[in-house]
Amino acid sequence: MRNLAIILLISCLTALADSPAPPEPRLTVSASNRFAFSMLPPHWNSKGDITRQPFGTAYELQDDGSFRSLWRVTGWYAFQCFLSDDGRYLVRMGGWAVGKQPSKQDLAVAFYDRGKLLKQFSTADLVKDKTKVVASTSHYLWLACETVQFGPDRDQKRTEPPPTLVDDTFQLKTCDGIEYTFDIKTGKITDTKGA
Repeated sequence: MRNLAIILLISCLTALADSPAPPEPRLTVSASNRFAFSMLPPHWNSKGDITRQPFGTAYELQDDGSFRSLWRVTGWYAFQCFLSDDGRYLVRMGGWAVGKQPSKQDLAVAFYDRGKLLKQFSTADLVKDKTKVVASTSHYLWLACETVQFGPDRDQKRTEPPPTLVDDTFQLKTCDGIEYTFDIKTGKITDTKGA
């Protein structure tokens, strides 16, 4: 009986570890600390009806400490965004990629100018070698990330750079080793290195 309880506990913990985090209010600040982008998730009532659509607002910090609203987006929520130093451009990372391999339906990254979509890429657009994708029971990882290997090379770690926004360029690395550089003012790929 005790073994059954342990197995059930491990099963429950594993299921929780392989679930998306609940959306919650988030704030992204530009490198200059002068601009911010607030992201609010959808809100549901007790019946399960959406009472507020997700939205985000870009703000500028004024000299008197107040915030001036610059522009707004509606209809989507993102766990991770990057804001340019002038508060004009936003890079939105895609969410939980459901399934086992890259798909045209799964957003990888999107670029915005004052809230207007410039260009977006799916995970299938960016990952070329699908055999490098790391899949769990509920989703897959398409970005390069830290991995831990067990066996003869126990606890060997490999750390990859996270996506970054520097000046007017955005860089990310996919799980198949391709490094992309994007122009945030157009959303276009300006450089590709690797596999």
